[in-house]
Amino acid sequence: MIPTEKKRLGFGEHLGMVIVILLTIFLIGSATGVQRTVISIYAKEFVESSLLAFLPVVVFGLCKGTIDLFGGWLSDKTGRKVTFVLGTTVYLLGTISIVAIKSLTGILLGNVLIGLGQGMIFAAAMIALSDISGSEEAGMSFGFMEAFVYGGYGAGSVIAGFLWQMYTIQTPFYYSLASAGTALGIATLVVKETKHLVKLEERAKVEEKEIPTIDAYKISITTPSLLTTFLAAHVAKFTDALAWAAFPLLFASKGFGDVEIGILQGIVTFSWALSMPFFGKLSDRAGRKLLVTIGLILKGIGILLLLGAPDFYTSLYASLIVGISYGMYYPILPAITVDIAPLQIKGRVLGLYRSIRDLGYFTGALVIGYITDAFGFRQAFEFTAGLVFLAAFLVIIIIKETRPIWPFFNLVVKHVETMRNICETHKKLLEEYLREDLEGARRLLREIKELEHEGDRLKIEIMDKIWSSRLPFGDRMDFERIVQTLDMIAGCLYQSGEKLLRRKRSKVPDTVIEGLKELTGRLGEAIELFKRNIEVLRISPLYALKLTEDIRKMESSIDSVTEDLLGRIEELLEKGEIDVATFVILKDIIDLHEYAADDLKDASDIVRIVSLKHAT
Repeated sequence: MIPTEKKRLGFGEHLGMVIVILLTIFLIGSATGVQRTVISIYAKEFVESSLLAFLPVVVFGLCKGTIDLFGGWLSDKTGRKVTFVLGTTVYLLGTISIVAIKSLTGILLGNVLIGLGQGMIFAAAMIALSDISGSEEAGMSFGFMEAFVYGGYGAGSVIAGFLWQMYTIQTPFYYSLASAGTALGIATLVVKETKHLVKLEERAKVEEKEIPTIDAYKISITTPSLLTTFLAAHVAKFTDALAWAAFPLLFASKGFGDVEIGILQGIVTFSWALSMPFFGKLSDRAGRKLLVTIGLILKGIGILLLLGAPDFYTSLYASLIVGISYGMYYPILPAITVDIAPLQIKGRVLGLYRSIRDLGYFTGALVIGYITDAFGFRQAFEFTAGLVFLAAFLVIIIIKETRPIWPFFNLVVKHVETMRNICETHKKLLEEYLREDLEGARRLLREIKELEHEGDRLKIEIMDKIWSSRLPFGDRMDFERIVQTLDMIAGCLYQSGEKLLRRKRSKVPDTVIEGLKELTGRLGEAIELFKRNIEVLRISPLYALKLTEDIRKMESSIDSVTEDLLGRIEELLEKGEIDVATFVILKDIIDLHEYAADDLKDASDIVRIVSLKHAT
């Protein structure tokens, strides 16, 4: 039994479950990989038209794309495991149909069931792996998932080529049957539920409200970056329909044999599979948008190179380019989706993403089949390449970077931590002052000064990195303002402590010091919340945006404490319990705390601006 009840996210924490999920999707991928090599040629034994020969791919894509939506909904409502088991059962029935019914009807029925089954399996797998990795490593999790899917496709393609050569074109489907049966056993007996892991995400702390399904889909289609991501993914599957249905026919038209066709198909899928974990992980660290754009452009170039390749070895190199270009964008598009989608509806939004994406099989097979019949291979390949270039253009102008890269980001976090440490030290100073340990209070004031110097050193280092970077001028200005504004908190708290220590302890009532401790404590909580705000900004700008609202509320609560404390010292002055000089100093100290809170709010407002630039 493999537990998933751990309290931390990450592949390392749940390695056993990750292996089980990846093994299951590899088996299903290899079963489907058989079809990528032989299905269009096998269908040609029953029909003459290329369009009809592509019909199994059409029904596969239509059913897979349609069921993805249901798979995402089912995973959200009943859990990931139920979807896994149902999907592998349906998939197995599809492979039985192809083996048992040796006709175009059997092929079509089989591909209907295989499309339905695979849609549910891969939707559940994508969501489960995202549960395990969390949003911070979404690119890596999808990279590994798609690597095993397409590694399976590649293995199935090569196996199909050899089995076809050694026996008959029907033999590879028996391998599909065995793989699907094994996957069903694993899904039923070993796969465990992962839905509860969503609660461990940092983002979950700011996402408590349940979102209805209809609103989930409205969010998806009205958010420009999400919608463009879906369309780019649809084009990706459109091109995959070309690889599935037209690549084998193109290779056969060039005079390549059965094994050579299998090797070329395998090169595309293996290079695709092996590159995805690398590019997925890279996108978690270096940003999403640029990799997607470069990958799509390379994909269009690779398709044109493959079309014009004069021999087997040139086709091999072109196939490698096509495969690597896939790897550059394929796992990153769903990562962008996870970056933006609210956690409560992650399954449904990913299901919608997969549905729109996988319907590319349907549109791709129909359009490519029609163009091939009406005009020929060249026009089909050229049209597809043009569509990919258009998708790259849309990504450039519409999608916002959801995983922005700032080379000085970790230093900014350290600077915030320094401000938090100053606030904590100031609270300790108040405690020492309350106990009448003035020497201890002075020592803590010196510590605050040292921390202030540390903040200044970090500020200088951050400024150097900001203005030596090649980031857009607006981003550089935003972060300079954040650091400059936060830095003023240190000065406010140091002056506050300095002023307090100038006044004799006997002149300051205990109730006022307690009030100052509460005020400093609230300010510390606000700084800690701001630190979370900054950290989440790197992972998901959309949720950093939500946290800025919490900081605004926290600042309002600080204002309330400030007003109460000011009213208290005014009352003490009226009663003669403190003199005018003490009143003036205490009012200055309270004002300094309020200025610090205002500085924090101003910094949070700048973070809000940065979030808006990257959130939708």
